[in-house]
Amino acid sequence: MVAQWGMGLSILFVAIAFASFLLTYFYLRLENDVWPPAGIALPDGRLFAVSAVLAIAGVVAAYVAVRRIRIGDERGLRLSLAGMLALGSAAMALQIISFSQLEFGGTDHAYGSIFFTLGGFCFGVLGVALVMGAMTLVWGYRHALTPRRHVTASNTARFWAAAVTVWLIGFTTLYVGPYLT
Repeated sequence: MVAQWGMGLSILFVAIAFASFLLTYFYLRLENDVWPPAGIALPDGRLFAVSAVLAIAGVVAAYVAVRRIRIGDERGLRLSLAGMLALGSAAMALQIISFSQLEFGGTDHAYGSIFFTLGGFCFGVLGVALVMGAMTLVWGYRHALTPRRHVTASNTARFWAAAVTVWLIGFTTLYVGPYLT
């Protein structure tokens, strides 16, 4: 029970920080007549769309892992966690490629600054979720998770879902937001 409350608090802290970054983005958006600044191409969201599908599939894999360990299927747990990690890593790689194709930097103007700050936060949260998933997979291989002791897998799935929520909202704001003027 304590571990579940601790995870809930961790997710709350992430949500508060994320809300602060979103507030900053929308404040800057409202204070500027032209968003993004003139001469900046609107971001291409095709890679984001694919990464979003991969990240959502990772959430499904995380919850399948929890279901598998609850019925004592350690192999199913390990396969589902490996799938979650592969899907999350692919989503992260696609977004890194997408960021590398941007025609502006994080120090060019306010738009670039908040774009890279909000995007960096999304990368960071998903990175933490990937580390949690990798550690849970290690514990799965060490037979530390059982039908009675599966809170680690449950907490990983909860944080993964929160990370993907941050991922979807954050990158939708960055990639779709400029088109909604």
